[in-house]
Amino acid sequence: MEQRRESLGHRVAIAEALRLAGAKTILDFGGGFGTLARLITEFIPDSRVDIWDPFPPRHGIEVCTSIPNIQFISSPQDESYDALTCTDVLEHVHDPLALLADMVAKVRLVGTLVIYNCFYPLIQCHLPCTFHLIKTFDEFCSMLGLVVDGKTSDDHAMIYRKALSAVPD
Repeated sequence: MEQRRESLGHRVAIAEALRLAGAKTILDFGGGFGTLARLITEFIPDSRVDIWDPFPPRHGIEVCTSIPNIQFISSPQDESYDALTCTDVLEHVHDPLALLADMVAKVRLVGTLVIYNCFYPLIQCHLPCTFHLIKTFDEFCSMLGLVVDGKTSDDHAMIYRKALSAVPD
């Protein structure tokens, strides 16, 4: 969250990675309070950032209303984004791979995905059904047509490129 210097630094590194990737249309999955979306619009002023959050907080919506290139949405279109970002979300859902496949589908071919997950049992809201992804997440990303492009400058989040449109089995 934005009150923690380390957390804010991770989000700055993600915004910078998206700028370097040349992204103009960005989908922020689980964007919550809009911290990352606001940083992205600072780093890429001509970008459009859609926040796709199943439970958007009222404060997040209010904070972002004054920024015309940020909007909260409920149903993004497939292959309509240059980039997607998702931080600290998949370890909290019961079927993270189905959600990941849905997120990948929203990104155009050769688009960028910047994803950070913590599949370790650090806190009680990290679901045990996701712990196996500590070692296998990149393999599942590959099955979905993603290739690893590296990490953000702070070595925190993974950067993937959508190399092909794959239908998950």
